Amino acid sequence: MLTGPMARSLAIAATAGLGISAWRGKISWEWAGCIIGGIVLVFGGASFVDYFALV
Repeated sequence: MLTGPMARSLAIAATAGLGISAWRGKISWEWAGCIIGGIVLVFGGASFVDYFALV
């Protein structure tokens, strides 16, 4: 599953790697932000849907 413990560990490592790459100038901050935003949407998608279903 995309939100299991292994995927969570991979997302944490990817976020750290993206931050380091952006800090060193290997990729743009915009690109790193888009990827991290995608990770947030994957892991927080169910919470977003639940929130808007109640409102």
